[in-house]
Amino acid sequence: LAVGEELQLPPQVSHMVLDLPPRGSAGHARLPMNAFLAAARGLWLVDASWVYDSICEGRWLPEAPYECEAEGARAARLRHAVGGGGVLRGRTVAHWRTHLPVPTLAALVSAADGTVVASPRLASVLLTDAADGVLPHQVSRLPRGLGPLVVTSKWLFDAI
Repeated sequence: LAVGEELQLPPQVSHMVLDLPPRGSAGHARLPMNAFLAAARGLWLVDASWVYDSICEGRWLPEAPYECEAEGARAARLRHAVGGGGVLRGRTVAHWRTHLPVPTLAALVSAADGTVVASPRLASVLLTDAADGVLPHQVSRLPRGLGPLVVTSKWLFDAI
């Protein structure tokens, strides 16, 4: 994605086809941003060889042998398959001093069944990458234990 380009997948998309390293290899798959969006929606993340092998067979092959081994991708798909929804279902998320562009953050939170809110005071989760540990005054003035869960962008990607 180019800087400023909106992160989105059409609703009819069912699979994200990726160029993954061979299974069991030492290579670590670096997933593109759209793959996180697909995982948050519970879509299949499969290696491109699934498409090629299916063409050779003349039919769509089962996806499981080609599924991305990225931690959580399968769990997210299975959670959605049984109606469990995304990892942020029922949560409100605010952001403060993050490196993620707002449209990207909003797309990821929405795909994971969360809702973006403007005020950290209204959030059940506050996403921040502030290295200094300073929180917005709306949160820092709340009594201990009454504020939102404060997490980093890494937490969001790990959760998805």
